[in-house]
Amino acid sequence: MSEYDRTQRISDALQRELAVLIRERIRDPRIGLGKVTGADVSRYLSSAKVFVTFVGHDSEEDSTHAARLLKRASGFLCSHFVSR
Repeated sequence: MSEYDRTQRISDALQRELAVLIRERIRDPRIGLGKVTGADVSRYLSSAKVFVTFVGHDSEEDSTHAARLLKRASGFLCSHFVSR
């Protein structure tokens, strides 16, 4: 049970931290307003799946394009956590 609590706490912290990073450090207007709605961290903390919703995009194609842009920025975002 404590392992679940730990990964849940880390998932919550990751979600909050990514929300701040996307809002303040990624300055690509094509992404628009991306809201991190969830994060699932693997049991051994080796990977994470992050869920994002985009506000202000008119079509699903625009949202898909914004998601691709964020995926390209994943190296930058990961480096922020590795350096800590």
